[in-house]
Amino acid sequence: MENEEIKEESIEEEITIVNRYVYPGDTYIFLFLSNGKVVNEHRFLMEQHLGRKLDQKEFVHHKDGNKKNNSLENLEVIGHSQHTKLHMDQNPAETKELICQECGKKFLRPTRVIRDNNKKGSFNTFCSKKCSAKQNPPPIYKGKQTHFCTIAGCSNKYHAKGMCNNHYECWRRANSKK
Repeated sequence: MENEEIKEESIEEEITIVNRYVYPGDTYIFLFLSNGKVVNEHRFLMEQHLGRKLDQKEFVHHKDGNKKNNSLENLEVIGHSQHTKLHMDQNPAETKELICQECGKKFLRPTRVIRDNNKKGSFNTFCSKKCSAKQNPPPIYKGKQTHFCTIAGCSNKYHAKGMCNNHYECWRRANSKK
């Protein structure tokens, strides 16, 4: 197998800006180009500056946070994980203090995670995977240990959400009526 060369797609054709536009409710400036494409101004300017097309995994970050300030001094190309970390540090998530059901320890969890878990039907609050594993056995995989229903007094095999098929169906019917 031969080593494949990474091709950087250069910008050869002369493209001119036909119009600049900000869609109502949007924070980015869009450009209508002579080749018929509509692009984000900040990405277009960075591509022109670098003399190549940007990869989909490359993000153009606005250093001052103003998405309409597209001066080259305010723009930098970074990877997805770095971009996400920058924005998480700049805009920390709103958190709520919870108490672990297993060990009783107080801990903080982003409200976004609580909301998403509630939509999935998971109302458990554990401070760690270790505490969660004590109350919620892992699902059955072929060739591994068989787990049993976590409902007190039940010895049926585990089906879903730590319950046997009968208890899971009762739980599902009760929650689907909401």
